[in-house]
Amino acid sequence: MNSELILSESVLKSNFEQLGPQSTIQRIFEQSCAQRGMNFPKIDNPRKIYWDADHYGLSGLKQFCVLSIDEKQKLLEALNEFNLHEACFVENLGYRFNAKMILHSKSLEERSMFANFAADEAAHLHSILPFTQGMAPLKIENQPMIHLLSQTIEESSAAPTSFLIQVILEGFGLAHYSTLGKNCLDDVLQKVIQKIVKDEAFHHAGGKAVFALRGINESETKELEDLIFQVTRLFCQWPHPTMRAFVKLGFDDPRFLRNLIEDLRPQEKSLLRIQYIQKLIDLLPAEKLNQLQNRGAFQIPDNEEILKSFLKSPINPAIGG
Repeated sequence: MNSELILSESVLKSNFEQLGPQSTIQRIFEQSCAQRGMNFPKIDNPRKIYWDADHYGLSGLKQFCVLSIDEKQKLLEALNEFNLHEACFVENLGYRFNAKMILHSKSLEERSMFANFAADEAAHLHSILPFTQGMAPLKIENQPMIHLLSQTIEESSAAPTSFLIQVILEGFGLAHYSTLGKNCLDDVLQKVIQKIVKDEAFHHAGGKAVFALRGINESETKELEDLIFQVTRLFCQWPHPTMRAFVKLGFDDPRFLRNLIEDLRPQEKSLLRIQYIQKLIDLLPAEKLNQLQNRGAFQIPDNEEILKSFLKSPINPAIGG
């Protein structure tokens, strides 16, 4: 694991240290939220599975169909855990992002907006956390997008950070969370996700409004181009969580993984993702979009590229990461 990932992982893990449900600070937090009408779910018997095989496109996949019932359960648990942990880390990063933007805001209205958004992120995180009970402890392994976002918040200028997180990722998050909500098997979690979608729409609109008001200078534009390039590459690695879930079951032979990628037909979904991102970044000048195109930011990787990126990942359990 390289030094950048170690730094990012250290920061992210420290942000999940908890004082416990009986702490004075936790009680004050919950009471202040309740006074504003924010009450978090109390889950006595949390599920292991909130999204089924259909949601992950596994039902007709031959590699999934031949598994035993126990193996299917474990694979789905791994993917469900990934989705919930990813959501927790994204909302947690929202604290730090909005804190950064409050400090860099140039008007009272902008500071007020980001302060309100930070409160949303706190509510989102504490609404999701109860559903992770009984799962493995929150961990950042195998979350390259979270590493990138953490590093961006720590090191990048405010304008590129805002565009990346609010315009691109929260824009994409509207579609992602909407699908999670639609396919969710649990009524309580479904309502939580539907509330998040409504809030994310305001966050996305806020990012677009700040960009329209403040713009972005030339050096920040170059910074943003680099971030967009990295994000589009990561968005095309969407089969990796499914591949890791199979690896955890012992299916780590490259030939098996190559066949799995082929049957997942990743190019179709990757193309839709890239096209969605292109619509989100259409706010940028045509010249900058052409530069990204020429760099290969919107190129769809073939199956071998997906396999190679998976096997060389420094946080890939298939190679002992």
